[in-house]
Amino acid sequence: MKSFLRVVVPVGVLMAVVGIGSYLTQNTSRSKTTIDIPIQEDETVTTQGQPLTFVVEDVDVEERAPIEVEHGSKNHKDYWFYTTQPEDVKVGVLYTSCTCSKLQIGSFDLTQDEVDQLDRSPSLTLFCKAAASVRFEDLPDARMNQFAKVLATPKDHSPRPYILRVHFEAKETGAEPGTSKLLSFKISAALERGAPSTYSQEFGFQVVPGVAIFPINIDLGELTAGGMVYQDVYVWSVTREQLHPRMMLTSTRGRNDSEPCAEFSEPEPLSPGELADLPKLFGPEMGRVKPKGASRFRLILHERRGEHQLDIGPLNRQLIVKFDTPEGKALPEVRSNVAAYVRGDVRVLSGDENGRIQLGSFRYDRGKTVLVRVGTTKPDMDVEFDSVSDEGIVVSPLSAPKQEGINRVWEFQVQVKPNVYLGELRQTVFLRTKGPHPRRLRIPLVGSADR
Repeated sequence: MKSFLRVVVPVGVLMAVVGIGSYLTQNTSRSKTTIDIPIQEDETVTTQGQPLTFVVEDVDVEERAPIEVEHGSKNHKDYWFYTTQPEDVKVGVLYTSCTCSKLQIGSFDLTQDEVDQLDRSPSLTLFCKAAASVRFEDLPDARMNQFAKVLATPKDHSPRPYILRVHFEAKETGAEPGTSKLLSFKISAALERGAPSTYSQEFGFQVVPGVAIFPINIDLGELTAGGMVYQDVYVWSVTREQLHPRMMLTSTRGRNDSEPCAEFSEPEPLSPGELADLPKLFGPEMGRVKPKGASRFRLILHERRGEHQLDIGPLNRQLIVKFDTPEGKALPEVRSNVAAYVRGDVRVLSGDENGRIQLGSFRYDRGKTVLVRVGTTKPDMDVEFDSVSDEGIVVSPLSAPKQEGINRVWEFQVQVKPNVYLGELRQTVFLRTKGPHPRRLRIPLVGSADR
């Protein structure tokens, strides 16, 4: 007998082509990304043959791999089966290894003549009708003596196709690339007058992020007056072919405002060759990663752009990438940390190489006071206090400028108030140059207030 089930899996590809029957699009066409254990009967039945017959995928062991699913997503895997029994078969769930899973049974609203016709001479018209008519219902709990019904196959007729659908939710991310989880289940099938048979199955799945970004930390180096620096950035996914990123660099006003001195090139999808070579950029620990889709764009940061100019001093921002996705398939935003050092006419003389004032560790109930020195080589430039990032920081008036070699130098004290901060301290003092085109100097304060 020419079984309908021997052609029904390839039908999923046809249905995708004509845009009908989305029920086949997730797992029935992914035979090379599933792990299948041959269906086993745990008990012998008194009827002729098995109550159910499952279609086993013909995949080499070396080609089997866990299904890759997005973290937080809801997924399913399908198993096709039929019965050749002349009586209806009762089917129910006996066991699932995960509370995140649920079993359903799918049937097709086809007449017996249509089933026979599909078996004898498959046609696209009947395939499309089958796709449009599929209906799923929860598989009852056999332990509660509740069952779904699989219709009998009349003598000299073709068996009806059915789908056993296993729903599962990807709640956790694997600890390491390549690690997977195993989901197993067991169902019961029996004729009205026969002993029940049990069917066991399991498959592996690996929970992966829906999208990732590289590099995670971007150091743009020094940015001099009138200059620009740039970095190529990649966003990639092991589950999606198309990504539509929207990028922004946060400003001094927070993550909801874009930095006006930053611009981005148009995102460009990677070619198949570039996609295959992309994991080489990630390092040897990511050698098993196989991106399905990726885009590249360039982050460009200008010291001055139009009427806008960056503050002098260390720059620490976040690159935030969001994605335009079809409804119901949202992707989380991804972020990279962006650092640079903006050079200007004024610099911190008493700070570290990145212009930061290191406060070290101090008692939170005593606070901390440090002397800060700033200077410029411009003899006619003046500097004044602008602001602080938090009222727990107090800045004394700047001293009168004094000449030290080629530098014009100002001194002032910065006090961290007692009993205000506990733990890691990250605050900022802002100065500004005087004149028709004032510019801010950012002086980060870094330390730790301990008990």
